[in-house]
Amino acid sequence: MSKFSSVAGLASGVAGHISNKTNGSVAVANAAKDVRDMKRKKEISSSDILAASASASSAALSFAPLSKVAAPASALSSALAVLNDIKANGEASDRSLLSALASLAGVAGLIASGPAAAALFAAAAIGLGLYALSTDSENREIAQAVSELFDAIGSLKERYKDEVSPDKWGGMVGSPPLWTWNELQQSYIDGGQSCLPLLIPELQKDFKDSEQNASPLILDLDGDGVETLGKDAGIHFDHDGNGFAELSGWVGKDDGLLVFDRNGNGEIDDGSELFGNNTDLADGGKATNGFLALADLDSNGDGWIDAGDEAFSQLRVWKDSNSNGKVNEGELLTLEDAGVGKLSTGFSNQNKVDEHGNKILQQGGYVDLNGDTQAMDDVWFTFDSANTQDRNKVDLGSEFSSLPNVAGFGSVSDLNQSIAKDSTGRIRELLGEYVEEKNFSKKSEILDSLIYAWAGVQDIDPNDRGAANNKLGDARKIAALERFLGENYVNKWQAGGLGPNAAGLLAQAYSKLKDYVATQLLAQSSFKHLYDRVSLSFDEASGQFRLDVSLLVDELITEYQTRGESGAGFIGEFAKNIKALKTDAGVQALEEIRRAGRSLGGTLGIVLASLGASLVVGGTNNGRLSGTDTDDLLLGVADNERLSGGSGNDTLIGGAGNDHLEGGSGSDVYYFERGWGQDTVFNYDRSTDKVDAIEFGNDISTDDILVGRWGSDLILSLKGSDDRITLSNYLTNDGNNSYRLEEIRFADGTIWDVERIKAMLLQGGEGNDTLTGYATDDHLSGGAGN
Repeated sequence: MSKFSSVAGLASGVAGHISNKTNGSVAVANAAKDVRDMKRKKEISSSDILAASASASSAALSFAPLSKVAAPASALSSALAVLNDIKANGEASDRSLLSALASLAGVAGLIASGPAAAALFAAAAIGLGLYALSTDSENREIAQAVSELFDAIGSLKERYKDEVSPDKWGGMVGSPPLWTWNELQQSYIDGGQSCLPLLIPELQKDFKDSEQNASPLILDLDGDGVETLGKDAGIHFDHDGNGFAELSGWVGKDDGLLVFDRNGNGEIDDGSELFGNNTDLADGGKATNGFLALADLDSNGDGWIDAGDEAFSQLRVWKDSNSNGKVNEGELLTLEDAGVGKLSTGFSNQNKVDEHGNKILQQGGYVDLNGDTQAMDDVWFTFDSANTQDRNKVDLGSEFSSLPNVAGFGSVSDLNQSIAKDSTGRIRELLGEYVEEKNFSKKSEILDSLIYAWAGVQDIDPNDRGAANNKLGDARKIAALERFLGENYVNKWQAGGLGPNAAGLLAQAYSKLKDYVATQLLAQSSFKHLYDRVSLSFDEASGQFRLDVSLLVDELITEYQTRGESGAGFIGEFAKNIKALKTDAGVQALEEIRRAGRSLGGTLGIVLASLGASLVVGGTNNGRLSGTDTDDLLLGVADNERLSGGSGNDTLIGGAGNDHLEGGSGSDVYYFERGWGQDTVFNYDRSTDKVDAIEFGNDISTDDILVGRWGSDLILSLKGSDDRITLSNYLTNDGNNSYRLEEIRFADGTIWDVERIKAMLLQGGEGNDTLTGYATDDHLSGGAGN
């Protein structure tokens, strides 16, 4: 079950409770318990609920019966703005969350456009309520506001009690497309930010498997030992001072970090203001641990930092009470307020790992105001240098609203941020070239240059690191990966550069990075008009919302008809784009398109019905089309092409011209429409569990096809034309061979199998016939003629 499906299930359950007249406070208690249990089991996280809730709000705003009613639309827009603000900045004030909850509760009574609109509004409202409960806020006003919102949704449902049962209501609210709606349009919303949790680990695995740690001193303030949080707490902090806050382990709420606000701005900006391995020493070097960083302030050299040292009064203890990695009011305590009398610079080396994966490598202590010794440890937080937040974002002007954007990571800003900061204008220029180019092969070439400029590595010598002599081919690829992953590459080197294994993995990692960027840019440019054609509709029969792709299919038909030979290739690239987004919504959309294709028929119908398979379009490579080891659709668009499916269940369409078609292994289909030319099918496949077939288009009936033989070849001819199919060796050994096709199919459902074909070949026609029997007792009927 996906994370979004889990959230949809939660929302459906809440809707069911409410519709059974459970009051808001009880519904809140039940929902809060369910959320806590699922978070504890790591089945969902607050960020999952946040994304799903934003999706439900976006879906509601896309639904005309809701979007056209001013007050509900305004309330939904406000709620969505709060959710998007949280996604962008990691948090929102309780005041803004309370306001959004109250606004939705206040307009629920204005929904009068039918049960579908009511259920969609309820989904958005319940989603926001679930997110509010998932934050574990201690603010009782939030729980009360959610309770009042759930009561308002209960009253809304009561209005349609005679039309919708509680079970159906829950199903409507939990319809999967509502909770995955943003996935199809995530490129517009976050530039692919939602893809990063899947992408980054893949890149890191290919790039380098190494653990990174950053060390700060932590004081045990409550006497129960130093406590930490793991990376799964979702806290970001800029340990290395590069302007990007890394996902990091962190200090527990009850303990404190020893800090020094060196620039006096009231913030703890980065690791240089902690005491650890990122602290600058007076001699210009870096400390190797937090105790040595602290010893650098021991002006009288007595092994203690106390009132006798100049810096003592400037030190603070940061008690991050809300665990957000940012200094909030009241969190920076003087040493006296924190109960600290003096700090020891002495330590012992350790090698411990706590339950959150953070390492305790040095331990020492401090003396509190009562004269008792308390623990002070140098904790080496595990952190992720690729999972970052940009700390130096600039305000983007209105001109950026029409530009595609791609989420950056590591030490690379989002694409639009990089464009705004680029004084040369080169990044924007390359982006424009990429968007305007129609040829996908040329787009790929431009994209390399764009990635290099975006990562700031365009001036590196491509032949550096011996890259020209291995699979990597260009040193700028590894440099770009280093920037996007926020770390330098360290691996086994050979004389002259990278070893072959390392180069292959790096080339693979770069290809994944490039695919990610291309996917996001194409979704926002070449394919944007297609994604915009997807809408929501309510299916009365199933009682659920579904993705409506009817306008999208119309647009694909137009693209196919107007682009000529490149039309199928364009549609195939669009399908690859949907698949590359790796979303539940994309899977749903592809299935809806395939369903439409099956009813459409013809070559275009097959193209649409096969979306998701590998599409190989002819016109290049000297007339040779080769499939992959998976299911392929091979589409010839030029004369006299050679199509080879390979393994997998393939569909081969030669088109016009005299083509040679080989399905290879698997259950293959050869499709023919009028005007196909004079084609040869070579269907050698020794497997016994396959079903290979000829399939004719809608306007070809059994009466249109003449059946004949030439030696061991079967000949299928279209009456009144020169169209002919030669099935090589079909009749070898009387049809009991590895060349046979099990079926010849017609649009009306008629199927000719091998035995039917053999029987037809024993019947003569009106002309002069040569009839050849089989190695059995046969009855040959010559008919008229000689």
